[in-house]
Amino acid sequence: MPEAKVTPRAKLDWDKAYLWYAKLGGHLADRLDRAIIKAIDDAKDHPYRFSEHVPGVRRVLLDDFPYKIIYRMLSENSIEVLAIYHVARDPDRWIDPTRG
Repeated sequence: MPEAKVTPRAKLDWDKAYLWYAKLGGHLADRLDRAIIKAIDDAKDHPYRFSEHVPGVRRVLLDDFPYKIIYRMLSENSIEVLAIYHVARDPDRWIDPTRG
């Protein structure tokens, strides 16, 4: 069964996005969680399906939310989520090592 490792930086991205949508009220934050999990599952199950962002790093867009999952393959059965990134941001800012 394919696996996904979420880096601490990606987890922080996830938490920040969740809190943003939680402030908006309703069930948006829970919908965001489900969309992120679905995108990660899609990437795990079909890692080559999504386009390369830079060599060795791929991205999958979330359904219904302006975020993308940035990941790389660790093996044929494993991916590493590097960032959960808003699509309106500088597309290469997620690489910044000072972003925490």
